[in-house]
Amino acid sequence: SLKIDLFQILQRKLEGHTGDVYSIRLFPSGIVSLSSGADMRTKIWSAEDGSCPVTFTGHTAAVTHTGQSLSENEFNLNP
Repeated sequence: SLKIDLFQILQRKLEGHTGDVYSIRLFPSGIVSLSSGADMRTKIWSAEDGSCPVTFTGHTAAVTHTGQSLSENEFNLNP
């Protein structure tokens, strides 16, 4: 399995939210991260290349926290 250095992830600029970002969760493998923010969206990011293959929309208010019980095995980064 591919493991990305945490420092490498933190240096990458992830563009996509249109407002403030309130929460970022890095998963243990270092391959997936999750962000949420004022734009009422939650995004799944690939730390391998910085892409955002999945965006969850439909919230009616800012998303201030990412889920604590999520497993990165639940994410398909190649929809």
